Amino acid sequence: MPSKERISRRNVLQTVGAAGVLGIAGCTGGGNGGGGGDGGNGSGGDGTYSWTLGTSGEETGTHAVGVAFSSVLDKHSDMVSVNPRTTPGTTANPQMMSEGQIDIGQSTDMNGWRGNRGLDPYTNPKLETTLCQSISWMTVDIIMFKRKGDKLSDVETVNDIPSDVSMTWGPPGASGYSVAQTGFKIAGAGGPNDYNLKNMDFGDMPAAMREGRIDIAMSLTVNQDGLLGYVQDLDSTNEIDVIRWPWDKQAVENYNTPLSYATISAEGFSNDLSYEEFPALSTGYSTYFTPDHPKEATYEFVKTLMDNKKEVRDYHSALEPFGPEFATAWLVKDPSVPVHPGSEKWMKEENVWDDSFATLKDFENSEFSN
Repeated sequence: MPSKERISRRNVLQTVGAAGVLGIAGCTGGGNGGGGGDGGNGSGGDGTYSWTLGTSGEETGTHAVGVAFSSVLDKHSDMVSVNPRTTPGTTANPQMMSEGQIDIGQSTDMNGWRGNRGLDPYTNPKLETTLCQSISWMTVDIIMFKRKGDKLSDVETVNDIPSDVSMTWGPPGASGYSVAQTGFKIAGAGGPNDYNLKNMDFGDMPAAMREGRIDIAMSLTVNQDGLLGYVQDLDSTNEIDVIRWPWDKQAVENYNTPLSYATISAEGFSNDLSYEEFPALSTGYSTYFTPDHPKEATYEFVKTLMDNKKEVRDYHSALEPFGPEFATAWLVKDPSVPVHPGSEKWMKEENVWDDSFATLKDFENSEFSN
């Protein structure tokens, strides 16, 4: 199994990469899809399934991944197709699945865990369906950066951040925002209402920091080793430094969420950072289904993508580690988040099933089942 502290070589994930993939695939990502509102079945009535796949904004890696999946399935499956649809974000996707606005959704292990447990932001209303994991295909790893200068010279960890300094965690609907919020909680620091927090899209952060509108920005790597385009822009056009998380791996594990501790190298950043490596808080991504999605159709979704893994990888560098090992490396091992039976079938055939994963039957027999 790949290490959760270093998955792949360093590379640059350009923000325009998603648009490039869209151009190749000839898809805008804004269609309505074939199965929205029918309980997630999406059946064409002839043994075929067309599912609306909720992603995130067009500039994001999650949307690029959705487009890659759509293209590969279109070429290689006669049973299953997906239509990527832009949404307010991966945090919103579970609720949109529950309300029948999308059939399946890209989201994080943290959101799946929260959704099935009825935790914030899925408390009011609670989800009306069970979120089932399929395969993991990416991580994001949350770190904080500050503008260099006397104003923030004493800010070494997030516990040192003054309440009046302008800071952003990105858009509230993005998974990175909620992971950053959890990182502050683990540190015993403040919440959103305790800071001069600015909500903004990721692509707006570099200019906002150059113009002095923000002094601190949430940033991230992908798969512990890749810089998204906006992060590269932030790094190359600003003088920045890392604000360290003050916790260690044990503190993250003791917090009892699916989030993981990761170590990020300063290699690849153009700024002369104060540390050669530094901690990050990582969350894995999966495509989520519901129990209403037929076992054989979900199996077809997973198997087709895995049988054509090289083609999937070629669509976007965020998918560089895509394959059988990574497919299970970031799934939640908890009775509240089951693996969909179709994905379970594929994993057992490929001998990558882990008995620590919860089956749908395990979930139905647990305290978390409605």
